[in-house]
Amino acid sequence: MIDIKAFKSTWVKIYLDNDNHGKWKLFFDSELHDFGGVIIFKGNFNKNDVAKFIHISDAFTTEILKI
Repeated sequence: MIDIKAFKSTWVKIYLDNDNHGKWKLFFDSELHDFGGVIIFKGNFNKNDVAKFIHISDAFTTEILKI
């Protein structure tokens, strides 16, 4: 059985890969622009802090941050 959280967390690895120039990364860039873009993934966040302090309209991006 596939671990859904592990599968979704691979998006972060691919997003942070500088050699990957997929157009889908523009979506993450626009959603995370106000929060520092890629820097948000390099911090040490508690998933509860994400829910309290980071308000992103896209549910998928919010879920990725919580994972």
